[in-house]
Amino acid sequence: MTLATSYTSESTQSFGLSLLGQLARGAENVCISPLSIDLCLQLALYGARGNTAAEMLKTTAISAANREVLADDACRLIDSLNSSKASSWEGPGASVKVLLANSAWVHDQVKLDLQYLAGLREKYRAECANLNFADPSALDTINAWVAQHTENRIPSIINQLSPANMLVLVNCAYFKARWGHPFDSTNTILRQFYVDGRQAVPVATMRHESTGVGYFQDEEVQIARLQYIDDRFGMYIILPSRNTNLSNVIADLTLSKWKTFLSKLRPHAGVFSLPKFKVESSFQLVPVLQNLGMNDAFTRSADFSKILDSEQEMPPFFCIGQVIHKTFIEIDEEGTEAAAATAIMMWGAGIPKPPPPFEMIVDRPFLYVIADDMTGAVLFIGTVRDPR
Repeated sequence: MTLATSYTSESTQSFGLSLLGQLARGAENVCISPLSIDLCLQLALYGARGNTAAEMLKTTAISAANREVLADDACRLIDSLNSSKASSWEGPGASVKVLLANSAWVHDQVKLDLQYLAGLREKYRAECANLNFADPSALDTINAWVAQHTENRIPSIINQLSPANMLVLVNCAYFKARWGHPFDSTNTILRQFYVDGRQAVPVATMRHESTGVGYFQDEEVQIARLQYIDDRFGMYIILPSRNTNLSNVIADLTLSKWKTFLSKLRPHAGVFSLPKFKVESSFQLVPVLQNLGMNDAFTRSADFSKILDSEQEMPPFFCIGQVIHKTFIEIDEEGTEAAAATAIMMWGAGIPKPPPPFEMIVDRPFLYVIADDMTGAVLFIGTVRDPR
């Protein structure tokens, strides 16, 4: 499938791998949405200048010439993905449902720059509203918007608002799709999964035989692409070989290597087994972003001067206070449902011979990626160390 060039989709690949490298260091299951985080950061980046903007661009691996070029690019990607809406979850009309939604919630005592507001609305398709942040109902309003745009899979994103908060930027991402070739539930059995490569635990494991799964293996990994009913989207399962481990694979997985893997996938016949799993994750991303080189945005040196109106009384500083990210993903015999929400709290303060059949038994910690193969955008990426 030919990939359309996109600064944002390229960013979700490189930036997503960097984020995963920072977050998947423990024993917990991890799920993040690079696309949700990227787009939410872009809502702030659209109003950044100087070194603040430069650090944000470098951290997110965005190479756009200027903010308008980037915003136009993001707009095309948002519209393209939002066009993938399922008319039904079941039956012949079943398809893939993708929803991307942005919003900006402004303290009612704060006046934003009109050009900045217009960019959020027109380019980033953001809903913009003023709220009295001192009123407890403001918190409920923002969280209700998040729940609505994630099909209630993320019921809330923030737990408090302060009058010092001047602006809250939010992105929601939702994905629901049936497999192109669903797993037969009668083939699901309890199978041993080796949580740390050694400790065996029984987990419900799905299985099917395929005549054409996109597949690749070398000394380090086995990779299979499971297609959804809309073949534009696929889930990639990356299983470390038995002579390495998940941490090593993640540490070595550069953007270049990821693209090489994709280029080597070929249709294979074989047997595929995958545990059912559900993962919910929550992260405070400021320390992670700082580790990746984004510093000014969180300090008194931050320059977000394109966000506030020139008539607005400038606070002593105006910076990002928190970056909150929550996700949900569930995999079963029918398909995948995944949701994410990110909030930025700003405050002032020839016919080849077919390859031999393969067998890929996912019975140890693994990595997964849900990607839009038309643009290359990574919607979700994560790890499963214990599918229980």
